Amino acid sequence: MRQVEMLVAVIVMTGCPVGPTPGEATETGGTTGTTSPGEMTTTSGSEPSTTPTGVTPTSSGTSTGGAPACGDGTVDAGEACDDGNTVEGDGCNNDCQESARLLWQNLSQRRGADVYLDVEAAPDGTLLISGQRSPDGTQDDRWLVRFDLDGNMLWERSYDGSATSEAIFAVAQRDDAVFAAGSTWSDADAWDLWVGRLDLAGEVVWEETLSSGFGGDFATGLVMTAAGDVVVTGEVSEGPGEVSVWTRLYAPDGAVKWTRAEPVLHKTTYYFGPAVAVAADDTLRVGFASDTDTLHELLLAYPADGGEPLWQQGETPDGLISGVALLGADVVTTGERYKGKFFVRRVAEGGASLWETQDCVGEAGRAVAVDGQGDVIAIGYGPGQTATNIRLCKFSGEGVLRWGKDLDGQFGHDLGHAVTVLADGRIVAAGVMAGEGEDPDAWLAMFAP
Repeated sequence: MRQVEMLVAVIVMTGCPVGPTPGEATETGGTTGTTSPGEMTTTSGSEPSTTPTGVTPTSSGTSTGGAPACGDGTVDAGEACDDGNTVEGDGCNNDCQESARLLWQNLSQRRGADVYLDVEAAPDGTLLISGQRSPDGTQDDRWLVRFDLDGNMLWERSYDGSATSEAIFAVAQRDDAVFAAGSTWSDADAWDLWVGRLDLAGEVVWEETLSSGFGGDFATGLVMTAAGDVVVTGEVSEGPGEVSVWTRLYAPDGAVKWTRAEPVLHKTTYYFGPAVAVAADDTLRVGFASDTDTLHELLLAYPADGGEPLWQQGETPDGLISGVALLGADVVTTGERYKGKFFVRRVAEGGASLWETQDCVGEAGRAVAVDGQGDVIAIGYGPGQTATNIRLCKFSGEGVLRWGKDLDGQFGHDLGHAVTVLADGRIVAAGVMAGEGEDPDAWLAMFAP
């Protein structure tokens, strides 16, 4: 079954509240209260609907010359706002323009189903995106794309190893190499876990395929350590009715340093997790879900050498973690709270929950990132007027909603899969928007903080 069809099946089967009006955004000026079911708060005004492929520029609007300075608390000529403080993303940014405004977006708009699943800010000042594309409409290939920061595609590569379905779910880059993780398909054993190193032009240097022999195996998370090694996490079928959260540390040359597998599931969940983040000391945080007794979140902290977990947090019921990021020594997670609730949660070192919010009103969070001032950005999806819309929200480190966006492509199911933050605070989001025809379009966009 093709990926987008599987995603749609998940959405249709999930009960959900009535969503916000597509494209509508209610200005709140940084309101921190709880929203009503189906309501989405934002500080950016109405979001434009889907536009043709290409780049939509923005202007700074900062006052110059002898005009009063931005930040004096008074809205002057050329300023959209002026809140008199230096906090970015709180409704009014330091350039006296509104927070969360769309800077540009790009849609693939071509034959076949295209989906972006991960986005990375590369060291060379470009964006590296991974996903899945179906050039002929009958099979899905692994896909790697590079964009510049103005939204222009620089190159793309697709990798076809089967006649059925493949995807790259996670990607990372260092100065001289790209590392990717995903799945390929074999008729004998369905989904097989795949990991590879590529050069900066996308040529494969080495690759490994893992087949458990018992069904679906997926590599869904990837991160690089300070030492230059590569951590890949995913799920592996260990036998009938037994699925493990699988974590492996690779040297840059592909040598396996260690592997951990924690049996937690009765069946695979396609690619909804696991997710992984690495701390400054190279210890790891791996988030997923367990249904060995009842469905609950599972957050594991592994030592750098892959030994027994340093700690784990698993008492929270009815949850599935899809995204993991670090905020200092704490862990921020996002995912789905049963039934169909988009949550963001902050967990202290050791596993104690500090706060949780569902103010990014939607069905599920898919990815989370932390910016330079300690704010949390989460992306996922939720119900719209006719189908699902992309949700993108920003919170303070204390869990207060700064802004939220409901992005509607107007033609069907729109899903947010990945988010990253640039050094200057700009936010890059990726996923899929339903096309005007039958084929969904890969979607990439940049937003102000």
